[in-house]
Amino acid sequence: MTIWPWRRFQGTSLTLAILILVLIAPAFAQHAAECMVSIHPGESIQEAIDQATEKTVICLTAGTWDENLKIEKSLTLRGAGEGETIVKAVIEGCPVVWIEGIKKDRQITVAISNLTIIGGYGECQTAGISADGLLVRGTGHATLTNCAIRKNYGGIRVLDSAQATVTDSVISENGFGMGLVHSAQATLTSCTISTNKWHGILVMDTAHATVADCSISENNGGIKLFDSSQTTISACTISDNTFGIELVDSAQTTISYCTISENRDDGIWLADTAQAKIDQNKIISNGNYGITLYQHPCYDTKGIFAGQLSGSKNLIVAPDDLAPHQGGTLCPDYPGDPWPDGFLKEN
Repeated sequence: MTIWPWRRFQGTSLTLAILILVLIAPAFAQHAAECMVSIHPGESIQEAIDQATEKTVICLTAGTWDENLKIEKSLTLRGAGEGETIVKAVIEGCPVVWIEGIKKDRQITVAISNLTIIGGYGECQTAGISADGLLVRGTGHATLTNCAIRKNYGGIRVLDSAQATVTDSVISENGFGMGLVHSAQATLTSCTISTNKWHGILVMDTAHATVADCSISENNGGIKLFDSSQTTISACTISDNTFGIELVDSAQTTISYCTISENRDDGIWLADTAQAKIDQNKIISNGNYGITLYQHPCYDTKGIFAGQLSGSKNLIVAPDDLAPHQGGTLCPDYPGDPWPDGFLKEN
């Protein structure tokens, strides 16, 4: 059978075409992510948002904008750097940045990077709205990278079925750091959540949170979980708060490979029917107990902890300067109910 020359090289040509596509694809991707609209101080970010089509990339130069922003479409908002590009609230009682997916059957995704969101203040008369640094509602999905959320009434609030993905960002000096309500979902990775007036992270209702490789410190409370919320906490440092982690109602959590230390009260505090899997953590030098249950004799209460505990190989060390009859490693005493065998790491 005769093989025509073009057929002889057909496979080679296809291979070369694929190779070329593989090599140039990153360049196309980078080109697609380049700035489509550039905004300078004195120009309105909100006007650019209103005029933008879906998936527009809006870039902000260094500078400060006194604006409150509302976003109801998918787009990218990119600053020149955290601390260099600043969006500061000007309307009392409103979020500094408000992202809302208004159609139940269509999610919007807003990517925000390299900027500071600051100064949300005052009280709003609209239910469910407050002067947060970032509010995400409806079917909105916000991704934050290399941002700072500072000095707002609340840092980040995620409601309804909205989602937030926060990476390499700082959430500090707010009323609370991050709050999840309803069926909201959030993932926080490599973030610093510190010096917030109330809790660093609050998770309520049936919301889900994943917190990994974060530092949560110097808040009034570290992490508090309510209702039927579910949270995974891994490889975090949780220190110098009042309580490290609190669970109430029927909240569920998995805590692993964390360092929970030098909190002023308990490292981990559990009540009601909460469930926790606590694995391979270092729980050291907290002001009261390393882990305690809200029941007698740990607290002066008639309440009984009716939840579930599992886990193993936790290193729990009490501070050296505890007063007599004050705190310790675990309450009730270990071994015994409700602590599982192997819960503590053997020396």
